[in-house]
Amino acid sequence: MFRKLKEKRARHIALRQAQAELGALHGELMHANAVFDRTDEPGELDACILEISALFARYDAALRRWKQTID
Repeated sequence: MFRKLKEKRARHIALRQAQAELGALHGELMHANAVFDRTDEPGELDACILEISALFARYDAALRRWKQTID
């Protein structure tokens, strides 16, 4: 009985951590997009594109981990 309770609690903690990670990455993506929208320097645009691409990859990985947690 206690083992099931511990497993349920661990799953709940993992779910909250995954949700927090998704929220943080979403905020970083919004910020990176805002910087991209405001800049007009070619070098800065390239840096923004690379940052947004990396953030999307991290977001996709976090989303997969979140989906595994809820299954």
